[in-house]
Amino acid sequence: MRKQKIAKRNIGSKTQFKFRYVVFILILVLLGYVYLRYHKIINEILNPKSISSTQSNKVNLTYKVPGNMYFVKSGNLWKISGHSTQQITKSGYVSDIAISPNQQEVYFVKFGQDSSDIFKMGINGENLEQVTNYPSPQYINGVWWNGIYSVSPTFSPDGQNLVYSTNLEQVFTLNPVASLGLYEINNSQVYNGYYGQTQLTQPNAYTGGDTDPTWPEQNFILYTHYVYMTNIAQPDSQIMLYYIPNGQSYPVTPLSSEAMQPSLSSGGKYLAFIRRQGENNANLYVIKFDIGAILSGTDQYKNVYNNTLDLVKKGIEAQPVWSPYGPNLAFLNLSNNSFDIAVTGIKTSKTGKISSGSIVNVTKQSNIDSTSKIAWMK
Repeated sequence: MRKQKIAKRNIGSKTQFKFRYVVFILILVLLGYVYLRYHKIINEILNPKSISSTQSNKVNLTYKVPGNMYFVKSGNLWKISGHSTQQITKSGYVSDIAISPNQQEVYFVKFGQDSSDIFKMGINGENLEQVTNYPSPQYINGVWWNGIYSVSPTFSPDGQNLVYSTNLEQVFTLNPVASLGLYEINNSQVYNGYYGQTQLTQPNAYTGGDTDPTWPEQNFILYTHYVYMTNIAQPDSQIMLYYIPNGQSYPVTPLSSEAMQPSLSSGGKYLAFIRRQGENNANLYVIKFDIGAILSGTDQYKNVYNNTLDLVKKGIEAQPVWSPYGPNLAFLNLSNNSFDIAVTGIKTSKTGKISSGSIVNVTKQSNIDSTSKIAWMK
């Protein structure tokens, strides 16, 4: 009897040991899972590139787009054609794109530490080449000089030249805080130094200068011009027209308009732009474009602005671009913490009033890069 009790006790002890061992293993597995999950979450919080990389493989397309629409998501070039999407690059450093009129080349901005340069590549991401190559920030005679920034490239209508914004003027004027100005370069050349570019505009110092150029017609370039007026903490902005035949700039919108990011419709009938109105509003507007009133040098352009201004979308919008097929306008719209592409139609009534149609979402929760332009091509 005593031996049987001892045997039962040993069997019970072994069973308890096995149960405890299994529980211990399960606890270790659970702790391991919690540990890995915790570090994955922490890594995503501390490393934005990790978050971007998990989102960069998908664009939620909800609307058929005629032609080809190019945009940037998570630093990569994408393309929408009809019902399909295509991720063209995987480098993660593409920004601020310009597509050549024949859709064979892509110019874009690549940011470094306190500087940026323009690069180009084939439309499918091949044959990468650096177009501008400026020095890094440095001390000169005890003064810290900013790096050279090159941004916002835009093609001429014939595809032979580009205009872009750069603070290269600081090299020529010895002003370490020179603002961005518009410069023109030849499409077939590479610029490995300070010289060879043609300066078009003389920016106001300390204001951000002249940005967002677009070259809709061979004879003129539209851009955003910044200047300080009453608020030293925030420069005022207006849209200007650089008229190539005489090298002069003319106001398109009043200085108080806070207008930026101009985009001219095919045929030159409408001008779309973003207008700042308070801290949380960057609204999309459209006006009629009247080149005669702009070049007249009188207040006629103000009358055009005041009489034809139409609000398309209130909220936070960016990067308007016109369809090559008619008066349809695409733009980026912030909704549910995601910038997505939307489109709407623009028309004029018999009385001359501009109005916009219903807004249709092209993408949904796709986190399009709002700092880069959209290109809509046939």
